[in-house]
Amino acid sequence: MSSKNLIKIRISSPETWDSDPLKLYPNREIQPHDIAGDIYVGNDDTVLTETVSELSKYINDYVWYLIVDMHALIPNIAKGQIVGLHFLDDPHVLLFIPYGTQIEVIFKSNNPNYPPWKEIVVSLEEWVEALQIATMDLIDQLLSINPMLEETLEVQKLRDCYNNTHQILMQ
Repeated sequence: MSSKNLIKIRISSPETWDSDPLKLYPNREIQPHDIAGDIYVGNDDTVLTETVSELSKYINDYVWYLIVDMHALIPNIAKGQIVGLHFLDDPHVLLFIPYGTQIEVIFKSNNPNYPPWKEIVVSLEEWVEALQIATMDLIDQLLSINPMLEETLEVQKLRDCYNNTHQILMQ
């Protein structure tokens, strides 16, 4: 497959990441819902999470939950099970329908600011690679804001998810 069509999962940090509570840790605990951001899921041809208006570009959601939940789905997808993932802040869902080594990723939304249905087909390997890259990028973004976040349960869970998914792929 050409690199033009490779799946990408990107997290963009909003300006709020530069304020409480991420910069104040360890004086103030962070929570997973403190880590929200813009989410790009797609390839060069189709961006599943792109809006239809100029008000915003991509879905903004609780990215820590989203990344952790995406990792949790990998074992089921690898077993050929159809699974779904709900965004926490909006009426959107990502569905994963495995077909052998390929996965159909479907974005469904009831929000008028998003298309009701978009889909792409990628390999499981490409999906996991994109998820692994997004996970490390999120960790790097958080640590660039405040290196002490390394000690948080949130960053440790992201690292654990990365390592567990890597082990699944190696089997």
